Amino acid sequence: EADRLANVSFETAKQVLKASISLKNSKTLVEGISKVVSDIQEQSEATCCCILTFDKNKKTYSVLYEKLKAPKQTFMEVSQNLSYDIIESWEKTLGKSNGIIIKDEVDMAEIEKENAPWVYTLRKDKIESLMLFPLHKSGEISGYIFITNFNTNKVVELKELLELMSYFVSVEISNQGIISNLETISTMDILTGVKNRSAMNLRVDNFVKGTEG
Repeated sequence: EADRLANVSFETAKQVLKASISLKNSKTLVEGISKVVSDIQEQSEATCCCILTFDKNKKTYSVLYEKLKAPKQTFMEVSQNLSYDIIESWEKTLGKSNGIIIKDEVDMAEIEKENAPWVYTLRKDKIESLMLFPLHKSGEISGYIFITNFNTNKVVELKELLELMSYFVSVEISNQGIISNLETISTMDILTGVKNRSAMNLRVDNFVKGTEG
């Protein structure tokens, strides 16, 4: 982790360390991510900062957390034309790059050459600038963190920030999955799928303590 912070500005390093601490100290993953997304939205002055994940098998996507400049708006309202097919196309558009940055109409026109359907939806949703970085799990893209209509005067520092945060969020999501799997293994008989003695003892303890629902 220290190596990733070695070549970035002091301000970016400070923000990333703050976000990393929030992720590690929060009671839940969503609570930690909500703080990270809120900080990024405020720093970037974006109309929207969002983390979404998707399921290739079910061909669906879900918003893990969103923060919008307009308090009464939602991600679905500002991205009405976004679909799973568009999200799936991002991986090909990324190619070998680690992120996509659209800061002006010139960049938009370049992306349009590679992914016209996506740019069509961006224009319909009145998105003029965008920064997008993938989240990885087990070596594959499992989601994205991105901002829209951000302050393009901050493009350099925001690129550093989102690039690093995509890494830290990916690590936390992967760790959450590992912990969840370990908890399942520790309380279940793998052969039968039935709760084992440890799970039953825990349930009895909770019942005695009055915490069993």
